[in-house]
Amino acid sequence: MPAFVISPWVQPGSVSNIVLDHTSMLATVLRRFCQGSEGTVPSFTTRTDKANDVGPLLSSDTALPGTQVAMIAQCPDSTNPLWQPDSFAGVLRKALFKF
Repeated sequence: MPAFVISPWVQPGSVSNIVLDHTSMLATVLRRFCQGSEGTVPSFTTRTDKANDVGPLLSSDTALPGTQVAMIAQCPDSTNPLWQPDSFAGVLRKALFKF
């Protein structure tokens, strides 16, 4: 079954033969943002470990012109553990949205 990867970092009109499934997004997040100091990725499930990620499709260094990237509002409660700079959400927010 085909998959559609829609992102400002995907080249318009590009087509890929990479086989993706419902665990591909989780595999992408784990491989991009959860690598340990030795480059190891934490194991989530066997299926996720073996899934292809969408990383190769995100080939643009910057968002394509004319696209808008949604921004997450800053959390007013800076004591919330999800908004600490070293939390997963904090690292993901910085990597994706640069704040």
